[in-house]
Amino acid sequence: MDGKQILIYFWEECKNWSKGRVPYFRFVLWLYFVYVFVRHIVSPDYSSIFSGINLGIHELGHIVLIFMPTLIMVLGGTIFQICAPIASIFVFLKQRDYFAITVSLGWLSTSLFDVARYCKDAQTMSLPLVSPFGGEEIIHDWNYILTKLHILNFSPYLSAIIWLSGSLSMLVALLFGGAILLVMFQKR
Repeated sequence: MDGKQILIYFWEECKNWSKGRVPYFRFVLWLYFVYVFVRHIVSPDYSSIFSGINLGIHELGHIVLIFMPTLIMVLGGTIFQICAPIASIFVFLKQRDYFAITVSLGWLSTSLFDVARYCKDAQTMSLPLVSPFGGEEIIHDWNYILTKLHILNFSPYLSAIIWLSGSLSMLVALLFGGAILLVMFQKR
């Protein structure tokens, strides 16, 4: 099968899955993601309720990789923060819960927006930092990473790429989720 045939097959699966599903709660959740996206467009510093979840997963990444070399341990926060919603996409794909996949894509988007904000701050280091261990010497992840890679001056560009990736993820989530909701409402 080529890419077009795969998309057609996938959409047919989604339509069949949508039959008989109740759309109302899902519609409210979809509207929330529309709100989150608009807020991120208007203010790149916006933090949704997912920001706390993303931060917790980010810090967990540091803890899990604490025995690795410092650069890997520092990268671990961002890696975990991005991989958690991606993993949930695969879990829901296996369960064939297609609307939950769109929620995971929305979550991924919020995570990417948070990473973009943190990366953009790498030069000025003005964001307040947190650490589960406290202490005086908290490392600014992106300042450390980009300094070690000798590309600190590229932080605004890298941040823009990450922010655009988050926007694309949210657009796909909203379009795909909206299409599923339309099928649900039509089948009622």
